[in-house]
Amino acid sequence: MAEGRGKSYDFYSTVIKALRTANSLPADFTPTTNNTVSVSGSEKPVYIFFDNTNNAGIMYFYTEAKDIYMNADSSYAFHSNKLS
Repeated sequence: MAEGRGKSYDFYSTVIKALRTANSLPADFTPTTNNTVSVSGSEKPVYIFFDNTNNAGIMYFYTEAKDIYMNADSSYAFHSNKLS
């Protein structure tokens, strides 16, 4: 479950309409294991949060890292999410 902007994202019932890069974290954002998607060895953490204000359905990610690397096999990154 991704958290942030006072919202929670339940991948069983909520549709993601877009995935976007955020320029900053929301003021009410608190990093947890649920919203940190980088591994512990990463130089900079990568955070994810969901905004469903007015059914926006936007999943954001934010990091201060210049480059983000994913595993060679990232085929399951969004396997449980409902995409519109």
